[in-house]
Amino acid sequence: ALSLDAGIRQAQRQLSSLSDQVERVRMVTLSGMDLPAAHLIKVDVEGLELEVLMGARDWLQRCGHPPILFEVWGEKFKAYAPKREQLLRWVRETLGYELTLLGELCVAQHPACRRLHIAEGAGRQPTLTSLTPPPNAETPKP
Repeated sequence: ALSLDAGIRQAQRQLSSLSDQVERVRMVTLSGMDLPAAHLIKVDVEGLELEVLMGARDWLQRCGHPPILFEVWGEKFKAYAPKREQLLRWVRETLGYELTLLGELCVAQHPACRRLHIAEGAGRQPTLTSLTPPPNAETPKP
C-alpha cells in the first residue's frame, strides 16, 4: 500500500519522496462533501487516519456516530507511537467513541450507536457481529 506519509513510505521501503512529476489535486474533507449517511466506516489511509477523521467530524455527527474501523500501526512503525496515541486519544476524547483494539485494527463505537458485538471466535480470532440493522435497512424477505 502506498502512503502519502514519507516516513511510512520509507519504513515500508516504498517509493521515495523525490519525484519530478507532480499532479495537483483539490483536497476536501468528508464533512465538506455532500455524502449520504453511513452506517459503518472503514478508514484505510496508510498513516493519515487522524487527518481523515478530523476532517470527518461533522459528517460523523450528522450520520449519528456510526462505528469506525481503522488501522493503528503496530510494532513495525515504532516511530509513529506518539501519533498513534494522539489518534486514539482524539477519537476517545473528541469524538466520544469507545475503542477496542484487535491487533492493528481499532473498532471504534459511540455509546449512542453500538452496532457491533466483538467476541473471541474459533482459534482466538476476534469476530464482529452486527447487533442491529442500520436505520432504514430493508428487512430480508423470507
